Amino acid sequence: MTYTLLQNTLENSLELLRNQSIGGLTRYLTLNMITSIKIPLPPIHIQHQIVAQITREQKIVNANKELIIIFENKIKDRIANVWGE
Repeated sequence: MTYTLLQNTLENSLELLRNQSIGGLTRYLTLNMITSIKIPLPPIHIQHQIVAQITREQKIVNANKELIIIFENKIKDRIANVWGE
């Protein structure tokens, strides 16, 4: 299994694990909770296709984050111009 596919699978299971964790101040997971995570193991060529798709999508997400920063700065500059700052 490729590292990226395993990481993505575990990240998707993280919220479920958080909800299942028990305890008051210190929360913990039991061995049964951890071993109940099903990790799919498709053939390696399918794994590579999945990783390639995740990588393409992550590049788009990162580019959009940069655009958000650029436009937030433009908005701040425009507001500053309106208020004479």
